[in-house]
Amino acid sequence: MTIQSQMANQLVRRVGVRARDVRAVIQEQYPDSTFTRKDIYNARSLINREKLGGLTPTAALIKLFDDNEIPYLIKLADDDPDRLLGLVWTFPYCLQMWKRFPEVISFDNTYNTNRFKLPLFQATGQTCLGSVFNAAFGLIDNERREGFQFLSESIKQLMEQHSIRQPDVIITDFDDSMKAALNDQFPDIQQQLCIHHINSNVLLRAKQRWLKRPSSSSDISGGSDIEADPPDQIQLNPTDQESISAPVGNDISHTYSGVLAMWKLVLFAESEEAHEKAWINLCKKFNDQSPILRYLHGTYMPVWA
Repeated sequence: MTIQSQMANQLVRRVGVRARDVRAVIQEQYPDSTFTRKDIYNARSLINREKLGGLTPTAALIKLFDDNEIPYLIKLADDDPDRLLGLVWTFPYCLQMWKRFPEVISFDNTYNTNRFKLPLFQATGQTCLGSVFNAAFGLIDNERREGFQFLSESIKQLMEQHSIRQPDVIITDFDDSMKAALNDQFPDIQQQLCIHHINSNVLLRAKQRWLKRPSSSSDISGGSDIEADPPDQIQLNPTDQESISAPVGNDISHTYSGVLAMWKLVLFAESEEAHEKAWINLCKKFNDQSPILRYLHGTYMPVWA
């Protein structure tokens, strides 16, 4: 193997390095190199096949689970046994924690990038100390009701197979298909919304609906909005993300971030009286932001338990 080939072999194994960048590095050091991008693509394909032992990605993953005795449930396409439609699995340590702390289980999908092109869902539980543990994982098609149905059915089946009692509370996000699928399998279990998702949405909507020229009306129950439709391009920046879980300070600014801070006082009120007082204070401080107040009132109020 030539020095050029050795360098190419090392570079193509690096995750995230594009084929054209690999070729550019080699050509910079070896101007007479005849490597093309197609050669690099072929080399990567060969390396991937060797890693998988000649198996398809789905077959290689299932073999890994079988070899390590990892509990799993799988759903394949009827017309293509190599096409993965859903996969739910767990690990022995996860089962130990799940059996010990079955009271609360949360569902969330955070990671959307993998070779199966299916979002990764995490089912997590909570210990008596408030720490979080992984109970199970799932790859499903989250754009179809059938995907959520498979996830909820598989979670219930894992519980039955390993003698784990049903939870008292299930925590989800705002996805109606997800909530409906879980309700089919756990009709008697109370469902609650994830506080982190609530606060994230409150901050995003406050940022999108913030009126730079405030409305003169403080009516939150209806009326016409003077705002334009919230621009989709407005998203949360890293500072915004940090504020979602940050404690509420003494000095609350008259900004969209201040809306979240005062909303937290409403959300975490320990009595009905404190809840109502916090809501009144929020409305007074931001009485010039009627679109935001209408969103909060229409989406979450009254919220006290």
